[in-house]
Amino acid sequence: MKIKGKQFPATYLGISFRRTIRVADNEDTSDLPPDLGTFPLYAVDTYKNKLPESISEKGGVFFPMYQREAMWINFTSSNPFAVRVFVGGVNAISGDPMVETEDTILRRLKLVEQHSSIQDYLVTSKQHWLDGIADEDGKVRQFVAMSVGSGYSAEVQVTGEEYIRGMQFEITPAGHRKLELSKPRKKSEGLREEWERRNDKGRCRQFFIKSLAGKSIAVDMELERTVGELKLIVEEREAVPYDDQHLRYQGPPLQDHITLTDAGIKGGETLNLTILLRGGGGEMGIAAGGLIKQSIIRDTYDSGVWDRSLTTLFNVQILDSATFSQITGQDPPPTPITAETYAENDLPYFQLYDEKPSGLKGSFDGLKSVNQIDKKNPETKAESIAEVSKSHNHLVITLGARNPARPFRTVTEEKSTAAQQSTSHASDNEYKDDVDKDSDEDFEYEGEDLCQGFYDV
Repeated sequence: MKIKGKQFPATYLGISFRRTIRVADNEDTSDLPPDLGTFPLYAVDTYKNKLPESISEKGGVFFPMYQREAMWINFTSSNPFAVRVFVGGVNAISGDPMVETEDTILRRLKLVEQHSSIQDYLVTSKQHWLDGIADEDGKVRQFVAMSVGSGYSAEVQVTGEEYIRGMQFEITPAGHRKLELSKPRKKSEGLREEWERRNDKGRCRQFFIKSLAGKSIAVDMELERTVGELKLIVEEREAVPYDDQHLRYQGPPLQDHITLTDAGIKGGETLNLTILLRGGGGEMGIAAGGLIKQSIIRDTYDSGVWDRSLTTLFNVQILDSATFSQITGQDPPPTPITAETYAENDLPYFQLYDEKPSGLKGSFDGLKSVNQIDKKNPETKAESIAEVSKSHNHLVITLGARNPARPFRTVTEEKSTAAQQSTSHASDNEYKDDVDKDSDEDFEYEGEDLCQGFYDV
């Protein structure tokens, strides 16, 4: 999937979702698991009339996964992009919910006071892949698919709710022109201060409501009105049923009976609208798997390089295999091989050259992995627990620090390639170019039903 910009057509960000095996889900830390091919992406709009409302309402793309199947995400880009990755609205790097709360604000302030980084995004020119949730410094917990409503997802464990589901990507490109040091202040930039000065009772205030799809609407309303009255306005303007609305401002959903003043609204603020979606509808959430050695690389660019005026948000939804077949009439990809089969066939894992912990990790206190929950669930089959409870011996191939691909080769092939390179003294750049050509093919999709992957930012 490629994301292109209208203003700069040559600029693009490529994102693909890669099939892999589940690593051991125990106390051990695994190296990078292999690339077993790309998940096919399908445009929601193409199947809008067949998809559950919980997916069609959010748009974007979808793809199929099996229960307990693992994946990783690959990034390629022509220029640097800052990418926030969310699993069901929970930031996969910081652990903070997409809708900011007082707790998340206080946590970030505390990190600043401790002179710790509050980076909650990755930079594509530095980070070529993400395998999971940044639970520990230098380690991530593997992305694993589990059914919505099963109690496994990171979303339900962190927020206690499971409304957003799937994955969300907030993308900000680097600017393409030098920033002016002293440009005139836009009227909108002082809007909040202006409204806070106008605090006469009974006077209308303007504030904003932002949906998960990124749409923002302006509302003018007296602050002594209730949240319930605000929902009626949203229902009339956006055709979102009253009972399906969740309005939030720095915390949990606002209660219908409280006034906007009691909710902390003064004017100029942005409330977040999420929609209560009925039933799981065959959707899969993202849960935490076993630990993988992987660091979130620090952003060393100046903060002014990111062009926030071009930030865009899009949704990626995941269907279980049965629902996918019912919707598309196609068979999902075959079930992936297990870690044991992979080891038996003498296939390697990977690690980055000289990768070190970066100090970046999220606040995921209490987050349990799939296997940790499985062990307490009497309905889980014993073989499902045993399969990921033990570690397997495997050869580890070291990749160059800038190498954007994990080549799929057997150990024998890797040893043969290394010997040939040693003999011919092939340069790192020649090897890298060869791998890049293979990797680029992963981002081309054909056929009417497959998402062509061009999103305007």
